[in-house]
Amino acid sequence: MKFYRFGKYMWEASKWLPGIQLYTVKEDFESNPFRTLERVAEIGYKTIEFAGYGGIPAMEMKKKLDQLGLIAVATHVGIEDLDTSLKKHLEYASTIGIRFIVVPYIPKETLSDPVKYSALIDALRRIYEELRKKGFQLALHTHGHWFETINGKQMYLDRLLEDLGFKLPLEIDTYWVKKGGSDPETILLKYAGHVPLVHLKDMDQHGKTTAVGSGIINFRKIISQFKEVGFQFYFVEQEDFETIPFNDIRKSLLYLKSIGAA
Repeated sequence: MKFYRFGKYMWEASKWLPGIQLYTVKEDFESNPFRTLERVAEIGYKTIEFAGYGGIPAMEMKKKLDQLGLIAVATHVGIEDLDTSLKKHLEYASTIGIRFIVVPYIPKETLSDPVKYSALIDALRRIYEELRKKGFQLALHTHGHWFETINGKQMYLDRLLEDLGFKLPLEIDTYWVKKGGSDPETILLKYAGHVPLVHLKDMDQHGKTTAVGSGIINFRKIISQFKEVGFQFYFVEQEDFETIPFNDIRKSLLYLKSIGAA
């Protein structure tokens, strides 16, 4: 039987810990970080991916996470911020237990412009090596344009991985794969072995995000591939809401439990 270990926590690899990207509840988190974490824990989420810390000092954040039994797995930090303030971000991440530092977005313009693209490659190599030395993992969150092809031949993502010369860990976002015209199931299998993180994000019939299980993405099939993909953590994420976010993240978790994914 295979087990995952993360800090002081250990669990069976076949038991998925439900996680949430806090950008989903960003307005609530910005106005009252601790109450938002309490509500997330009350709903049943176990792992957290941050997108900012709400101005809370690291030791206070760690104390609250420990109190709620929440595991801080990852954080989103822009590549420019990492390049200029890496020490600050790693100190905070280390204090609260984070091990994955995720670059959330790189514009298509950067990938298309030779000068900007060359600078990007240099920055990713430099940051990746610094993180590796200090026991962290750099990862790249994918958007739709990563899966577009250059002159109808090679995908932007494949070119980047080839030019880097190493397998940069990926955080595949199911919504953005679909939005970009690709199939999430196929993409997850294509990069099996270096997708430690997955964003479970659904799409409605109008192309907007919606609660997981209420849209058009086949999450039953995606969940059935998790072992083959070799992922470690997933995070529910949503950006569009008809009601308050907490109703939808509760709905998402209930659905994931119903299909054996939590």
